[in-house]
Amino acid sequence: MRQTNYILMAAVAASCLTAAACGGNSSTGSNVAAATLLKAATASTAATTATTAATATASVNGTTVPSASKIIDGAGNVWTVGGGAISENGALAGYTNAVTLLLYVNNTIYQQNTAGGWWTWNNNAWVASSDPRKVISSNGATIPAVTQIIDSSGNVWAVSGGVIYKNGVLAGYSNAVAQLVYDNNTVYQANAAGGWWSWNGSTWVAGTDPVGGTATLNLSGNPSTSDTAGQAYSFVPTTSNTGGGTLNFSIANLPAWASLNAATGALTGTPSSAQAGTYSNIVISVSNGSASASVPAFSILVTAMGSANLTWTAPTENSNGTSLADLTGYTIYYGTDPSDMTQTIAVDSPSTSTYQVSNLPAGTFYFAVAAMASDGTESVESTVATKTIL
Repeated sequence: MRQTNYILMAAVAASCLTAAACGGNSSTGSNVAAATLLKAATASTAATTATTAATATASVNGTTVPSASKIIDGAGNVWTVGGGAISENGALAGYTNAVTLLLYVNNTIYQQNTAGGWWTWNNNAWVASSDPRKVISSNGATIPAVTQIIDSSGNVWAVSGGVIYKNGVLAGYSNAVAQLVYDNNTVYQANAAGGWWSWNGSTWVAGTDPVGGTATLNLSGNPSTSDTAGQAYSFVPTTSNTGGGTLNFSIANLPAWASLNAATGALTGTPSSAQAGTYSNIVISVSNGSASASVPAFSILVTAMGSANLTWTAPTENSNGTSLADLTGYTIYYGTDPSDMTQTIAVDSPSTSTYQVSNLPAGTFYFAVAAMASDGTESVESTVATKTIL
C-alpha cells in the first residue's frame, strides 16, 4: 500500500530522484526535480548520467539545393552547387553545367539543368535519368479530372488550349481535345467530336474508348504516414475489381523493415530504432491481368523510441535518526500525467540507485521514486522529475 506509517518511518530514510535523457533521438533538456522523502540523507546525490546516440549526418530524404545550401549523402560526402556546376567535397563532380537543382532521394544524388534534363550520379559519372519524384499515374487517370498524366516512362502529359503536350512539347497533331486517358500504359485522346486515338510512341493512331462500358479495377485507402520504432505498422488497401481475374499486388520503394503481401496488398512491418527516418514515394499497385491501379504515393515517418536514466540517493537512516536496517528496494512510478503516474517498476535491490526506463515514445514523462520497507510498505513519493522524449 502507498502510505506512510510509523513502521515505515522507522525503516526508510531519504531518497532523491533525477531524470536524464538516454538513447536514440530521445530528449530535450530535462527539468530535473529532487526531493527528500523522509529525512535528508548525508550522502550526496548521485550524478545523473546520459548517453546520446550519434546523430545521423545524412541529409533528409528529398533534400534539394536550393533551398538547402548543401546535401550530405549516406557516406558523409558533401554536395554543393556553385556557378551552375556541382562539387563533391569541394571538387568538381564530373562535368556539369547550368545546373538548377540538386536532389537527394533514396540515397542517390540527382541533378536537373536549365533545359529540364535529369541525371543521376553513379559514383564516377552522371547518367541520364528522370525526376525520381514523379509518381506514375494510376490506371484510368483522366484529364481534365487531373491536371497531368505521368506514364510509366516518366513522361508528363498535359492538355492546354485543346492540344496535347508531352514533356512541354506538342505531341504530334491534336485539336479540340476533350479528354486524355491513361490506360494499361497507353495514352488515349478523345476530341470534341467523340473520336478516339492512341499514342504509338511517335504519332496518334485511330482507336476506341479504352474504358467506356468495360469492367474496372480500383485501389484506394488512407495509409498512416507515421510510426514509432518498435511498434507494428499495417496498411491494407481497399480493392474494387469488377473485371474479375486474380489480383497481384506490387510495391515501389518498399521500406527495408516492411513486407508486402502480394495476394492482399497488406503492407506490414516493425521498424527498429536504427531504422528511424522518412521513407518516401511508396506506391502500392495491383493488377488483375488486364488492368492495373495504384494508391497515390505516400511517405512513412518512423520516430525512434527514447529512454530516461533515473538516479537517486540510497537512504542511510530512519526518520528517527537510527541506522537503516530493513530497506528492501524501491518502486518507480511514471506516466504522462504527474497526478496519475500509473506505470510502475519494482527495484528489488536496496543497493541500487539508478535505473533506465526504456521504450518511451515521443512525449513528456513524469517520474517519482518511493522507498520500500521489508513489510511491503512504502514511503511517500519523491518530488516529480520530468523528461521530454522527441
